[in-house]
Amino acid sequence: VLLRDNGGVEDGGKDRTEARPFTIRVVRVNLAPSFSLPQPDAIAVEGGGLTRIEGFAADIAPGDDSEADQQLHFNLSYSSSTPGLFSAAPSVGADGALTLAASDDKHGVAHCTLTLRDTGGTEQG
Repeated sequence: VLLRDNGGVEDGGKDRTEARPFTIRVVRVNLAPSFSLPQPDAIAVEGGGLTRIEGFAADIAPGDDSEADQQLHFNLSYSSSTPGLFSAAPSVGADGALTLAASDDKHGVAHCTLTLRDTGGTEQG
C-alpha cells in the first residue's frame, strides 16, 4: 500500500509513504447443517411411558464434507394449550430419534419447532 498526497516534492518534500505490505485472507464460511422430517407428525399415547421414534429426523448432515468434525445438536421448542402434557419433554437426539413421555390423564396437541445447530460458529457466516 502506498499513500500519496498532492503537495509535490519541491523543496525536498515527499509526496508518498513507503510501501507497506499487507495480507488478505479469504476464509471458509461455516455452512448450515441440514435435516429432513420424513414423517412430520408424531403420536404418543397418554400415560404410555417413554416413547422413542427412531429416524424421526433423517438426512442429518453438517454443512459439507469439510465440516464433518463439527458436533450437531437439535433444539426442540413447543407450545401446547394443555398444561403438563409431557412428563418428559420431547427432544431429538443427534441420531434423529424423537424421545418423549406423555403425562398420565393428559391429551392434546403440541406445536413444535425443530432446529439443528453445529459447533462451527457464525463468525464467518
